[in-house]
Amino acid sequence: MSAWDERRFNKERILICLSSSPSNEKVIRAGERLAEAFQGRLIALFVETPDYPATEERDKARLRTNMALAESLGGKIETVAGDDVPYQIAEYARQASVTKIVLGRSNASAGLPGRRSLVDRVVELIPELDLYIIPDRADGVYAPHRVRRVELHPDTTPSVGIPHPMMRNRNARPP
Repeated sequence: MSAWDERRFNKERILICLSSSPSNEKVIRAGERLAEAFQGRLIALFVETPDYPATEERDKARLRTNMALAESLGGKIETVAGDDVPYQIAEYARQASVTKIVLGRSNASAGLPGRRSLVDRVVELIPELDLYIIPDRADGVYAPHRVRRVELHPDTTPSVGIPHPMMRNRNARPP
């Protein structure tokens, strides 16, 4: 990167996490849009775990495709190795002065007792960073939450349900 390019970018460093997930393309594109909006640098991180060599070839091919996409969108590809993926993400983010992280969320570990998701662990390890979560809807199992209407008393502030200062009880005695 030239000196002019370095000056062009502000201090925002957006980290996207690469995987072989079919929906990882959405994470990559969301990260690229954030980097563009914040005029920041895009970094694409892959954490290679000890069981990576046993990964199926079609998953490795999908990962290579995702890496190529990230690179074509201006991302710098980084690879770290370790068996604790959230820890590796957090450590890389600290060392590289990352300001925002874009992760995909899957429901793979949802409902397993005592098992926290990758997103939960990353939040726990680096709570000071902005985290953007891109839902994994590749399996087609997505049901939006229903909106429930709540009726508020006319003397309350709609956003939080507390008494509005101008609508105080006129019958109340002063303290």
